[in-house]
Amino acid sequence: MTKTTILRNTLLTSLLAAVLAAPTAHAHGTTAYTDEAELSYTNADWMARVDNDTRLSMLSIPGTHDTMSYGYESDEFYDYVVTQSLDLTTQLEAGVRVLDIRAQLDYDNGGDQEIQINHGVMDVNSTFEEVMVTVNDFLAKHSGETVLIRFKNECSDCDDYESEYLTEAYEATGVYPNHPGVADVANRIAFKDKFEHHLDPSGLDLGGRVWRPSTPCQGDENPTLGELRGKVVIMDSYQLETELIPGFGDNLGSDYACMQYDDSNGTLNIQDEYEVDGPLGIQEKWDQIRDHLETTDSGSHNGIYINYLSANDFGSVPPYRVSSGHSNWGWDANNLGTWVTFCNHSEVEAAYPDFSVSYSWPDCLVILEGTNVLTMDYIENGNLDRVGIVMSDFPGAGLLEAIINTNSLAEETLTWTPVSGALTQVAVGDGEVWGVNDENKVYRHNGAGWTNVPGYLTQVSVGAGQVWGVNANNQIYYRDFGDTGWTSVSGILKQVSIGPDGDVWGVNPAGQVYQRVGDGWVNVSGTLAQVSVGPQGEVWGLNSSGQVYRYNGDNTWALQPGSLAQISVAPDGEVWGVDAQNQIYRYNDTTPRTRTLMSGVLNHVSIGDDGQVWGINPNDEIFRATDGS
Repeated sequence: MTKTTILRNTLLTSLLAAVLAAPTAHAHGTTAYTDEAELSYTNADWMARVDNDTRLSMLSIPGTHDTMSYGYESDEFYDYVVTQSLDLTTQLEAGVRVLDIRAQLDYDNGGDQEIQINHGVMDVNSTFEEVMVTVNDFLAKHSGETVLIRFKNECSDCDDYESEYLTEAYEATGVYPNHPGVADVANRIAFKDKFEHHLDPSGLDLGGRVWRPSTPCQGDENPTLGELRGKVVIMDSYQLETELIPGFGDNLGSDYACMQYDDSNGTLNIQDEYEVDGPLGIQEKWDQIRDHLETTDSGSHNGIYINYLSANDFGSVPPYRVSSGHSNWGWDANNLGTWVTFCNHSEVEAAYPDFSVSYSWPDCLVILEGTNVLTMDYIENGNLDRVGIVMSDFPGAGLLEAIINTNSLAEETLTWTPVSGALTQVAVGDGEVWGVNDENKVYRHNGAGWTNVPGYLTQVSVGAGQVWGVNANNQIYYRDFGDTGWTSVSGILKQVSIGPDGDVWGVNPAGQVYQRVGDGWVNVSGTLAQVSVGPQGEVWGLNSSGQVYRYNGDNTWALQPGSLAQISVAPDGEVWGVDAQNQIYRYNDTTPRTRTLMSGVLNHVSIGDDGQVWGINPNDEIFRATDGS
């Protein structure tokens, strides 16, 4: 069959118009693909919901191909160099956990070597140091996660290196001077030195952030997620091997890299066909992806499988088109149509079973579909238990979530029972339930309903036989359960919390933290937006960015995983919270602390005695939880 695509030369304008006018070339918005710089989806702590004993090989993990390519700014080759629209921080926050980093040594930085990030020979305006700093910052905030990096020296045959490495290369290889492989080796050794500088604590001060395999580059490591939490895993080395000097490099391995150098021993199974034959070649690429998904699902539980959804045909089919199937960059653009001339309709349908085919004698119009979309749909409908590492261009929220949800994610099911009334905040403790509404009126639950308590407060806290609160002017009050009125307390706070032992803490409008000592307040280091007090000095807090901290007891705070909008510590020390998306989490008593997603949607939660959990949803409706297991 003769195939003519609507992208070819002078036919572009006229044929594209014809295809887009066809009934089957409809607008095709999809959550599997995004061309935008922001994503209204976060899943920053999904690994924290996976059991510690899960082996790396059994995880389903989203990754990005040429992760840093979004930094490329030139118009030349832009459609083919750029494979991502989201920056690295946004990718990580959205759940991406495998990075594809292609790099080379750069000597144009005032004589100081650095490792720059490339896509092929194109500089994408980033450095390996910037990548590691971003990943380090992310893991500091989300210690239940791990980030894997597939690392490749994109310029192993460059000869622009410091002369000292030639001497080292001669000594290391033992070959004669001017051997054609020595310059190659010198570049590789120079790259290795700079690479390890960025991983060494004396370089970037990563403080042990990078996981070290017990047998570097042997390919037989399959650690548990519990071993990897909070760490970076370098999956590939910087390629010390060279074809010009067979066997060289075995004695120059790194303590850091690699978990796997290549797939020669069969423990790493990769599908990475990165070229398609014109637009219709996307079907063959999808066939390879689908087959690899099935192989992964049924394959060895100790094998690590990597499936690349990315591909292109330079000059004809850019990466975004393979991912989306669209006629242009837009996430909701029309799907691209391709004509097959003088076709046999049934043969074309059989050749492209995953595309839409319409017949207009004597030609067929094939409406393409993108690999991201096909993969998302297949995972969601395929009953797969494992999809391995899935590397994609321009992943959208739907694709990321489909991959992540293939894992066995802990979510504890609760039954939320509605409670009459409407509140903006509720406090549970010492057998009492109090709350305030949107008019700042105070209420106490009497077991059957709510009783209005005289006074106006914006927030209350219950514990040790007392109720503490603050009003709209940041004035502080308390009362014993049996009192008939409020007692004024000196000081200014915007939020206050009392624990089961009578320990009272608060935060003032400037974010300064205070602890009640005797009849006064003592400033505690740190700046927070909210605190919650549990037993025996168990104090947790949130800053204005939603970062979670636990008080160390020595005037310092330790950053905890996750991001929350509100937090509550129970009398027994159990910690619950809700995030900005109204998801509910319970912190597990592990080291490092991890989180379990709880069922339900709330923007405020309070946990009291004997597992009492009360909450309020965004509509100010009140709920009480009971164990539904």
